Amino acid sequence: MSDDIEQQKNTNTDKRPEQPKTSPANKKNKTTFIVIAVVLLLGGFFVIIGLSRKAAQVTIDGAIENAINSASGTDVDINSDNNSVTIKTKDGDVATYGVDQQLSADFPSEVPLYDYQEISSSSRFESRDGIVNWIVETKVSADLDTIKNSLTEQLSGWSTVQEFLADGIYNASYTKDNISLTYVIAPSKSNAAESNVSYNVAMQL
Repeated sequence: MSDDIEQQKNTNTDKRPEQPKTSPANKKNKTTFIVIAVVLLLGGFFVIIGLSRKAAQVTIDGAIENAINSASGTDVDINSDNNSVTIKTKDGDVATYGVDQQLSADFPSEVPLYDYQEISSSSRFESRDGIVNWIVETKVSADLDTIKNSLTEQLSGWSTVQEFLADGIYNASYTKDNISLTYVIAPSKSNAAESNVSYNVAMQL
């Protein structure tokens, strides 16, 4: 009888629940969230205590690196400057997050953008397999149809992948050579004469 009880104890002890594995996508999402949260919290704190911009930047970069490594196990190098954060992983992936009021210098000139009122944000991602992504958010002083007709004309030499209108928001995807483009037009909720236009560009180097 005692042997049976001892055997049952050992069996129960060995059956430990497996820890869920973190997928690469979840790691990337967690990394992005940590970067944004740490930049906002520490950036505001260092401004309050009067730390110089350069000293604050170096301190924030180190804090983000440690936070990402602790949370996701990913080793990264961080460089934050000019309202953006650049993340370089040891595997060779590079991502830049931030609020830039201009396009990156290497944004493809072949990609047409509607005359924008302002750039809300611009981010750049480069993967180890040679694919570069640009995500650009803009505010435009024009309605959906005006923007759509203009971009459709400018993209006449591109191949249309798909286009559709859903809930008042227009989506369109195009390809040309080694570049793919998806843009979304969303009318402003506060001003019928304005729209928000976002572009997602991918290019194989």
